[in-house]
Amino acid sequence: MSISLIGGGYWGKNIARSLFELNLLVSISDQNQDTAKKLGNDYGVNVLSFDEILMSDCKAVAIALPASLHADYARRAIEAGKHVFVEKPLALNLNDAQSLQDQANEMNTVLMVGHLLQYHNAFTALKERVNSSEFGELNYVYSNRLSFGKIRSEEDVLWSFAPHDISMILALVDSPVVDVDCSGTEIIQPGISDTVLMKLKFQGGLSGHIFCSWLHPFKEQRLVAVGEQETIVFDDTRPWSEKLAIYPYKITVEGGNPQLQKESAMYVELQEHQPLKAELKYFWDVINCVSPPRTDGKEAIRVLDVLTRAHVSMQRK
Repeated sequence: MSISLIGGGYWGKNIARSLFELNLLVSISDQNQDTAKKLGNDYGVNVLSFDEILMSDCKAVAIALPASLHADYARRAIEAGKHVFVEKPLALNLNDAQSLQDQANEMNTVLMVGHLLQYHNAFTALKERVNSSEFGELNYVYSNRLSFGKIRSEEDVLWSFAPHDISMILALVDSPVVDVDCSGTEIIQPGISDTVLMKLKFQGGLSGHIFCSWLHPFKEQRLVAVGEQETIVFDDTRPWSEKLAIYPYKITVEGGNPQLQKESAMYVELQEHQPLKAELKYFWDVINCVSPPRTDGKEAIRVLDVLTRAHVSMQRK
């Protein structure tokens, strides 16, 4: 049997559609029975309670619930011998996350976290380019994740937006994070940061930053890697033909002053696809030993460690 979905809300309904298109969706559970019945009817699958899913012969579960429930539902699923895909973050504290990873190792089950953009064709192409001789040494990396709307009350913009960018940056930089400095601004709700600026420093001296806001007048989803010989920009708001741009440049010295010579952008040809569908297919391939783990429990713990350090840094200010 295939994958059961736990949670059919805002993001869960997208997971339901993708699993159905992959012919992997076997049942659905949601505390809102109207939501569950609608999805069950749409995709022709059984509507079950979470306990019924744990007792069923499904091979895996996909969890798309509020973040505060991730750890408990993932733990119960692993205890039942299910492979688990859970949306970010894996847990709200490092102890719970490490406990889930240890439990998955003991039960020999796959634990994978939904760091979606690591399965985006533009990011995988960017990562390959960063590791190429044309790019040279990585000198700086930063991301902006900005929008206007969908303000949350259960979590701030750090926990809502930043995990995607932390995950991508950690995948690019093969060094431990030695310092995290983060500041947030509470504008609409007390105790809930609407804008966040996080500065990262890695062992070896490389630096980067992440800027997140849900009070920005326009949408921006941009990751920039500055190399020794070129800069690469992944802009997810652009059409597929322009999502990944390479900007070669040269630095010359004239009269003792450095001069930057930038060439025209070169756009990388990408195959258009659905990253969520690719991510869930990858989860199924890991379960069946076709692909190696990528955004597994260990990677999720590294991301959560940075999130936790950023949160602590904000609280001190």
